Amino acid sequence: DEPVVLPERIALPVELVLQNLSIDDAVIVTAPGADALSLDSLVLAATWRNTQFDVTQLELRRPDLVVEGAATLATQDDYPLSGDLRTQLTLPGYAPVQGETRLSGSLRKLQLEQLLAPPYALQASVLLNEPLTGLLLDASVSLQDTDLPAINTAWPAMRLAGTLTASGPPDALQLNGRVDIRDAMAATLQLLFAGKLQTDMLQLDTLQLDSPGRPARLDA
Repeated sequence: DEPVVLPERIALPVELVLQNLSIDDAVIVTAPGADALSLDSLVLAATWRNTQFDVTQLELRRPDLVVEGAATLATQDDYPLSGDLRTQLTLPGYAPVQGETRLSGSLRKLQLEQLLAPPYALQASVLLNEPLTGLLLDASVSLQDTDLPAINTAWPAMRLAGTLTASGPPDALQLNGRVDIRDAMAATLQLLFAGKLQTDMLQLDTLQLDSPGRPARLDA
């Protein structure tokens, strides 16, 4: 695909103000043949003055999803932006997902911070370098006592803690991870891995399962 080249500056000759646009019971079809997206309500307030685009209010609601937030974008230079989103997602058979997302940086170097509340207990930090021209990722995911049976009662009685990292282009990500797996009896297994994730293949150079304080160990 050809890289996206943004103009150095986009400035409107007029001021656009959108005050409390409210839509109820909407059905959105993004493309011919695509599944329809139904919304209970959508509330949007935004302004665009010269090179400053601000979304001061965003509220999207449907039975399984609530999204609230705000964002700002300057349409010049590197296109700096910032934003905050709060999300509540309900999936059948799973614990409700409550998340917070923060965006900062620019369209040349975009930082994303993601928090998921317990029982998911996940914190992620993703740096997107040149997302429009030649994307390079630098990501870290921290599991902070993730409670598997509290997420889904069919899952094993285990808790997870550890860190996973990924870096490089999306079609050739270098992966590294260390995860401590604790069962209901407080026994702990430690999983270490390293490898590369490509478009159609996962190559593991290191895979080690160890039981600290015990003689058992598996290397592959």
